[in-house]
Amino acid sequence: MKENREHRFAAAKEFAEQVLGEPLERRQPIFFGGLQAVHHLWPLVDVFRPVFHRVRSVRYDAAHEEAADEAIRQFAYGAGADEWRELPPAVWRVLLERFTQTMLMALANEHAGNPFTPVPSGFPEDQLLPFLMLSQMTRMSLPFEVQDESALGAVLSQPPASLRRS
Repeated sequence: MKENREHRFAAAKEFAEQVLGEPLERRQPIFFGGLQAVHHLWPLVDVFRPVFHRVRSVRYDAAHEEAADEAIRQFAYGAGADEWRELPPAVWRVLLERFTQTMLMALANEHAGNPFTPVPSGFPEDQLLPFLMLSQMTRMSLPFEVQDESALGAVLSQPPASLRRS
């Protein structure tokens, strides 16, 4: 289990060490509560907003998880959401699900009074979003069942007869 956890957080560790210019072992971790994490992840709402209705109706497919990991890595290393514009909807769907479930886990931990995630002490404020994306959303094992909303696309594209104008 420890090996899997270390593998999952390797990207975040590498990023943090590059930002800090030293090994993480030299920094004491501080623990963010769920609301602190939500605060720093919240700007992603604006990234997902333009594609939300189109993407949420795409069936989640684990075959696109590696592409989602790569998209997160590109975001973290300076491309931001600009690189995401050309992503296929199936990759967007994986990213949206990971984001949603990360936010749910953060809020659940906050509600339970548990710390959510360690962050290196002295980590620059402007680098917390990419760090949290790498540490929480990369190689993520989804804690909740994925809700299949793929039928919504058909429902939303054709309103019921009672709502159509004659």
